[in-house]
Amino acid sequence: MAEQLASVPRGTVFARRQSSSSEPAALIVDTNHRGSGDQDSAVGNISNSMAKKGDAATLLPLHNTHHASNGGKEGSNSLQHRVSANSGNSNDLVDLHSALESPSKLHDLQGPQSTQRSMFGLVLLVILYIMQGVPVGLTLGSVPFILRTKVSYTEIGIFSLASYPYSLKLLWSPIVDSVFFRRIGRRKSWLLPMQLSIAVLMFSFADSAERWLDEGDIENITLLFFVLVLLTATHDIAVDGWALTLLSKEYLNLSTSCQTLGTNIGYFTSFTVFLALSDPDFCNSHIRTSPKEQAILPLSKYLRIWGTAYVLLAVALIFLVKERYDGVHHFSYGFYMPNQIGTRSSGPLPSTSASDSEKEKDRALGGSGTIGVRGMYGKLWTVMRLPHMRELAMMLLMCKVGSITAETVGAFKLMDKGVSRESISLIVVLAFPFEIAFTLIAGRLSQRGKPLVAWTLGYRLRLLFAFLTTVLVLHFPILGAHHVEDAVLHYVFIGLATIGSSFANTLMFVAQGSFFSRISDASMGGTYLTLLNTVANFGAAWPKFLVFAAIDFFTFQRCEGTDLSEPPMCPVRTGELRMNEGGCELAGGECRTLMDGFYLLSFGLIIAGIRLGSVFNRKAEELETAKEDTWSV
Repeated sequence: MAEQLASVPRGTVFARRQSSSSEPAALIVDTNHRGSGDQDSAVGNISNSMAKKGDAATLLPLHNTHHASNGGKEGSNSLQHRVSANSGNSNDLVDLHSALESPSKLHDLQGPQSTQRSMFGLVLLVILYIMQGVPVGLTLGSVPFILRTKVSYTEIGIFSLASYPYSLKLLWSPIVDSVFFRRIGRRKSWLLPMQLSIAVLMFSFADSAERWLDEGDIENITLLFFVLVLLTATHDIAVDGWALTLLSKEYLNLSTSCQTLGTNIGYFTSFTVFLALSDPDFCNSHIRTSPKEQAILPLSKYLRIWGTAYVLLAVALIFLVKERYDGVHHFSYGFYMPNQIGTRSSGPLPSTSASDSEKEKDRALGGSGTIGVRGMYGKLWTVMRLPHMRELAMMLLMCKVGSITAETVGAFKLMDKGVSRESISLIVVLAFPFEIAFTLIAGRLSQRGKPLVAWTLGYRLRLLFAFLTTVLVLHFPILGAHHVEDAVLHYVFIGLATIGSSFANTLMFVAQGSFFSRISDASMGGTYLTLLNTVANFGAAWPKFLVFAAIDFFTFQRCEGTDLSEPPMCPVRTGELRMNEGGCELAGGECRTLMDGFYLLSFGLIIAGIRLGSVFNRKAEELETAKEDTWSV
């Protein structure tokens, strides 16, 4: 073999095939960078590696890639290396240059072990996304529900600002993608500190968080969850980037299903399970045999449980998962067997192509590889200016406007009408199995044909169920249906509307995720995918505060039934526990709602959403048929 390598021209790239097995493997030798001092070492290392495997396979020259005469630089077409995983079969070609440019494409060179490693990757992704769903479920689900009985809609809008880090993570995603410790791993360098920081935060503020929640202390509870979501958003950047290289190409579309499934499980646990078990009435009615005043799972206990889970996950990642260095294309030569490509690796191979200054720069950036932090921000700005990207961003920013009021405030209005937290929890618990099934159905629909077609279908269904939810809330009995058995038919319709809205939401999410995976430029790591997810998250976040504030602004009440010449003002806080704290009730009167801002806002925005839908249909068709190279720079 050494003689073979020594006798070939500079710039020749080889591939080999194991003759004793149907399992394909690849030997990639870029001799462009062979110098007189390292040629023998390179050949020796490669020969020894193959000898240990008992391999005497013949090296096959694939393409000669001589350096261009212009300044020693390679010609633009000099690296079109192709290798066949099936000897003589031209239909099974793999573009080695593309594989070297994009680490995720190296999976195309793997054998049957790729499936096993991808299955491991799928399970790992689901677990990571479950952990992320826990803080999100608290922030977007259960905590606002508990606060509604204590504060106004405007104050709930202030608490919704705690979710903004998920919508702004693009600002620091290039740093997460570019700065890391190579010994630890590109993604684990961020996952481990985030997981341990979340655990410390949950343990340290468990008791304080419960006290602030009971007192309705908006400032402190918002600040705490803002930091918690900030850490979770950073964790999400690393997981999104890892998903691009953790799975082989044929399994890459399933990363969105993993995200949906894992996030829904985590969200369900923090929203439905915690909301139910933190309610003494629910515990006494459905779980306990003898009533007690305390809930089974208060917030302090819940935070400590998940703090422990985050520590255990970090320990498992340290000792059980070894991350493959995905900057392999920076090395001049390498010998990669199938069992060395995936989640485990024997470590990075030595590089002989980079100058000392380039190595120092790479080390200063934490092993960022090619373009570094500054270059990543510049490339990100270029991507944001792409015409198709601007059109997609417009759709993502405006697609939640039509349904946001019904989906966000509808359940709160039911509580204002006397529906208990126990009943709300029961509805969500019954809907959860459907949400899991919807994830699988939506994944299949999105993988068939055009993902944005499924996305527009979900958008139309979302508006439909937003309209039905608003109508159902409007006709729901006032203070006469505290429990499900008090108005079974009304609760059934509310449950069906909740399930339908969940399906539409899941369909849109999975469809847009499939489209994101298709157009993402893996050479930018997770930053490209983070850009798309950030815009989508911001589209769901920016209207919330305005909606909550607008509901209070457009709601008018008048105190009736008093003998006072100047009836007292009705309280803004209309939650069940605040009904008797206003001056109107103390004066023997009753607050009558003259106009409820919820219905005005919900119906108005649904009409606006219908108008936007016609624009989205046209734009979605254009984006779906756009060439893939129009999304990259």
